[in-house]
Amino acid sequence: MKKDPEGHETELLLVYRHFKSTLQPFKQQSAPSSTLDPIVSKYLGNLTMFL
Repeated sequence: MKKDPEGHETELLLVYRHFKSTLQPFKQQSAPSSTLDPIVSKYLGNLTMFL
């Protein structure tokens, strides 16, 4: 993606939309009364690092 950013714009937008949709359940899990799912946390961390 770094070598041809314009060629991967659509792909990046899909990943970003997926990140935003994954972020909502994560925010709901982070409420004080709930426990965080480590799989969701790791996955969201990986998406964040990619973006």
